[in-house]
Amino acid sequence: MTSIQIPMSIQRKTCNILETLSNLLYLAEMEADDPQKVRVYLSLCRERVQAMTDLLLGKEDGGKQTSFDGDSLRL
Repeated sequence: MTSIQIPMSIQRKTCNILETLSNLLYLAEMEADDPQKVRVYLSLCRERVQAMTDLLLGKEDGGKQTSFDGDSLRL
């Protein structure tokens, strides 16, 4: 690591976003035979990538995961 340290809050949010992305990609693989579900999972991935970008650029807090609660993925 360089002399610039990443604040712990950003590290936690980054890890949460990456874990969410990993889970969504797993779900997309498991539901590969259902294009509608795969599109939903990929759309949520796109949102999480944008949240990560915003977080790392300091634009906002990385986007709260309000749209990604267990019930929102039930199709």
